Amino acid sequence: MADTSLERQLLEQLGSEKRTLRVNAVVQLAKTAASNEALKALQQLADGSDRELSFFAAQALSRIRARRGDAVADEPEAPATGNGPEITRTRLLSPQRAEIEPLLSRIRSDPAAIPEELQPPAAAFLGRYGREDDVSFLTHWLGDGQSGLIIPVIEAIEALAPPALMAHFPMLLASNHPIVRIRAIAALRKVDEQEAEAHLSELLASRKSEERIAGLSAAFAFPFPRIREYVLSILADEQDPEVLHGCETLLASNPELDTALRILDLIDTVPKQQAARLSAIFKEISVSAAAAGLITGPDAPHEAILKLWRRERLRKFLADLEIQIAVASAARREAIEDWLAKNIQTPDVAAFVEKLALNPATEEVHRRLADFLPHSPGQRLVKAAIAPSKLSEQEKLDLLGRLDASTWEKHAQWVRDEARFGSPATRALAFRNLTKLSRDAEDIPLAESALQQDEPDAQLAAFILLEARSPDRLVPRLSDLLALPDPKIRGKAVRFALKWDERKAVESIEKMLRSTDKTLRAQAVSCLILVPFDKIGNILLRALETEDHPAIARRLIVVLLTNPSKELLERLDKIQATSSPGVTMLIAQARMDMFDTLLRLGVEMQQPAASPAPKREAVPPEAGAPAPVDGHRPSGKEPPAIAQPMQREIPKPYAVSEVRQAIRNRQAELRSQQKPPETAETGLAGLVRRVPVSLAAGLAVILLAILPVLLPRSTGTSPLEISPKGSSKAGRGQDERRAEEKVDRLTGIPSEFRMGRPCKLTGRILKTIDKKTFTFESESRRYRCTAPASLPMLLDGEEIVVEMLPYRNLPSGLIAAEVMKITAEKR
Repeated sequence: MADTSLERQLLEQLGSEKRTLRVNAVVQLAKTAASNEALKALQQLADGSDRELSFFAAQALSRIRARRGDAVADEPEAPATGNGPEITRTRLLSPQRAEIEPLLSRIRSDPAAIPEELQPPAAAFLGRYGREDDVSFLTHWLGDGQSGLIIPVIEAIEALAPPALMAHFPMLLASNHPIVRIRAIAALRKVDEQEAEAHLSELLASRKSEERIAGLSAAFAFPFPRIREYVLSILADEQDPEVLHGCETLLASNPELDTALRILDLIDTVPKQQAARLSAIFKEISVSAAAAGLITGPDAPHEAILKLWRRERLRKFLADLEIQIAVASAARREAIEDWLAKNIQTPDVAAFVEKLALNPATEEVHRRLADFLPHSPGQRLVKAAIAPSKLSEQEKLDLLGRLDASTWEKHAQWVRDEARFGSPATRALAFRNLTKLSRDAEDIPLAESALQQDEPDAQLAAFILLEARSPDRLVPRLSDLLALPDPKIRGKAVRFALKWDERKAVESIEKMLRSTDKTLRAQAVSCLILVPFDKIGNILLRALETEDHPAIARRLIVVLLTNPSKELLERLDKIQATSSPGVTMLIAQARMDMFDTLLRLGVEMQQPAASPAPKREAVPPEAGAPAPVDGHRPSGKEPPAIAQPMQREIPKPYAVSEVRQAIRNRQAELRSQQKPPETAETGLAGLVRRVPVSLAAGLAVILLAILPVLLPRSTGTSPLEISPKGSSKAGRGQDERRAEEKVDRLTGIPSEFRMGRPCKLTGRILKTIDKKTFTFESESRRYRCTAPASLPMLLDGEEIVVEMLPYRNLPSGLIAAEVMKITAEKR
């Protein structure tokens, strides 16, 4: 039996489908395991046919046995040679003392003769017993960096001569093998911690779960306060159970009350299924916090923290919630509304919901929740018992809140008096009643007068009245309204200005996005959907460079991603790490998503790798030489070039930007290899590259619809007829290839499987995974299908027709595909 719960978890991970998780489990078992069960499981892997797992398992076995003091199995007698003992994996991983020097001599005498399968254990051996000059041949064993078996080579070079790794960092950091990347990041951290963290954030931001898992395993070596921000950003949307477990392990290993409180903030703003996942993590972190002595008392740890959150965190949470509502997606806004409705009896929450009515970006939420607001004692006043003017402030607010058409005439004059002379709160509520229940002309000058007074709530309510009943009165005041400090009024004014003076509206949005007030920035972001992208694209990029609130940054990114272009991607690449790790991750994900979109649209994305300039000392420039183009913009205050030696900033070859381009080039090359030769320069993809990318998606749909009409056909030949099989493939034209495909007559999309190209397949649903993902079987192939938006209800086993774009073979044997359309199979 396994000795500990940790060991049991690691043994379970050996059966995972994720290779990174299996390798990591083997490495962790080598450090902690001691049971016979662990030895048995590792021995099975060591005897298997998988070279990577076999090596790491054998290495783990040697370390565990050495720790337990077990005797090493004797090697069979090998024929005597003049070069020393026979080299075997077991001898290299667990050498006898007398064998060390002969093995070293044997390896050094002819390193090129070491078989490829023995290079990993030989590197591990040299890492323990070698010397610095052994690095000269170890670097040749690194190969192209695309195999996990080079991990012991990296470790040996780092142990013997760390500077020798510098030249190989670009290749290792660009590896498609996550464990190679995290090992390179660990080595880079000792040289350049800032750049290592940037590479780690790219891994954590990846859309591939194995890369996120690898990033989490490497994150333990970095300062926890920074890493926590990355992990909390992952938790908001993560659904993979193994990634969530990695996040839980990392957070629980560093228990802090603030971490638990922030997870509670997340739970209340995400959909129910995600909230359930985060609740389980919250309870585990609560237990860890209690074990660390951070929580005391009779209550269960999670209950104690929940009480603390309600007592100390609720108001701060509600203040941030107003910003989140203004910029949230539909699903997240729905989750927030559910939480508000459930907790609306709490006085602070009820007051917050009332306040939402005064915010143009949140007034719809207030309208939907107004019926749930609790009735206060003031609402049970007998109507005729007390004159409204004699009521207390709270009673006036209660009466104003329950007025309707049946009681309006009786209280109309009192409402106007309150709008003119009341407190700021009663004035705002009075103007709302005038907007809703009155049509009297005398309300207009009353609202105009309120706009000139310094009471933001009353100003906003008066603005809403004039916008509804006399918008022309607002036009001359637009400049003043757009300059007001209150974010809600400026947000409302921007929306209004977009109808009357777009230039002023855009200028105001730019000023609001530069504000230090995050509420003002949220108001500006909520207006972006109303403005043409060509007028605000540059503004959004500048705002993204300085934004530190993840919810606002997410909304900026959504607008950018709906307008993909190669030029926009290049500008995104130039945005460096921000002060907020959460925003940094969102920007990294945006780069990946936009690159993937452009790649699928057929845009040529390969670029030559930037070759760094040779390192030079500072030298004065030659007379008349042009200024260097290195991204530095002179401020106009620098001394003349001749008077100051020119300092050239040499780009780091292992910088994230350099490595990112190498990864992109590899992905673009793989995508181009999946396409038939003719599509590289002609056809739809070629056409897409010759038009603005922002029009490409719409153009693709139109062309697919009319493709059967555009294609020339031979006289009397049906598009579904198949050419004779004896025809030569090399000599076939496009028409003949087209004729061989089964093409849907309405869409022009072939009804046979094509990797990297649209196809329309009929089959059945194997399993619905979530609202956007399901597995699908058609013609003996199985697909993991992902839709860009929530799908209608799908039943396992249901027959459907799917228009999709298959784009990758997954290690599980499934084919990853992007869904374009789903229809029920007609019987």
